[in-house]
Amino acid sequence: MRSKLIERIRKLLAVGNKEKNPYEEEVNTALALAKKLMAEHNLTLSEVEVKQSGDDDIDKVFSKEYGKIRFWQKTLALVVAKIFQVKSIQYPLYKRGIMILFVGYREDSKIAKEVYEYLVDYIKLLGKKAESDRKRRTSYYEGLMERLWERANEEVLLDRMNTVKCRTIVVAKEHRIKDWLTENMKLKPANNKYISRKDFYRDSYEKGRKDANNIDLRNRNKINRS
Repeated sequence: MRSKLIERIRKLLAVGNKEKNPYEEEVNTALALAKKLMAEHNLTLSEVEVKQSGDDDIDKVFSKEYGKIRFWQKTLALVVAKIFQVKSIQYPLYKRGIMILFVGYREDSKIAKEVYEYLVDYIKLLGKKAESDRKRRTSYYEGLMERLWERANEEVLLDRMNTVKCRTIVVAKEHRIKDWLTENMKLKPANNKYISRKDFYRDSYEKGRKDANNIDLRNRNKINRS
C-alpha cells in the first residue's frame, strides 16, 4: 500500500515538473496534490525519491503485429488506449497492411503496448477454445469486444469520479498528447467509437460477453487463465 502511494506521488511530481510541463494549471494541481498526500502520510521528499526518467514525456510505441489486423484487434486497441489514457493509431504500412501504434506519456504507452500484445495472444487462444467454427468465433469476438468496450468506459468514468482533484491533470494530459500528435504526426487517432457489426450467432455472442467479465484490463499478470 505504501509503495503504491509513493509511486502515485512520484508521478504527480513528474507531472509537476515545470521544465517539462508547459501547462501551469496542471503543474500547480499536481504539486498541490503531491504535497497534500505527503503531509497526510508523513512522507519526506527524500523518501519519495523523485524519478528523473522522463516518463511524462510523450512517446510513440508500435505493437509487434502487422498486416491484416482484424476488427476485434482494432477494437481491443481502443479499449486498452482508453484504460491507459493514450491514443490508438492504425499506422499504414506500404503494401503490408497496418500496425497498431500507441501515443501517450512514455510509461503509459509502454504499458498499453505490453497489455495489448498480451491480450491479443490470450484472446486468440480464448476464441479458439470457445468456438471451433470460424463464423461463430467471429460472433464470440463481437460479444467479447462489445463488453470490453463497455467495461473500459465504466472503469474510466469510475476513476474520474473517485479522483475529482486529478481531473484537471487528466484533461491536460489529453491536450498534451493531442498537441504532440499535431506537431509530429499526420495520422489521426483511431475513431474513438465501438461499432457493432450486428452479424452474429446470438449464443456465441453472449458467451463472448460473459467471458469478457473475467479479463483484467489493467494488469496482464492477473488475467484469468481458467
